[in-house]
Amino acid sequence: MSAIHRYMVDTITIARETAVDVKGDPSFGVAFTAKARVEHKTKFVAGQNGNTIQIDHMIATLTEIKTTDRVWLPDDDLSTQGRRPAFVNYARRPNGDGHYEAGF
Repeated sequence: MSAIHRYMVDTITIARETAVDVKGDPSFGVAFTAKARVEHKTKFVAGQNGNTIQIDHMIATLTEIKTTDRVWLPDDDLSTQGRRPAFVNYARRPNGDGHYEAGF
């Protein structure tokens, strides 16, 4: 288990995109929970298209997150659509440990 795991004291909920209909509307699978570290901070980062975007939350988790996923942070209402990550990175350490980082 990664040493970073001890810092993951929050629980997020993730739903994976399973299909896209002919109109381009996505559908999602059953939501599941994962341990994460959620940091509430505002900063500006380069998005995947190269444009500068503002994010209000950064998360780190050992569970894979994709830009097509829907994610609910600890205080989010699960009856809403959830958030789509602005970006996702995979951070690998020299010892082989790694974790996913996503900005919202």
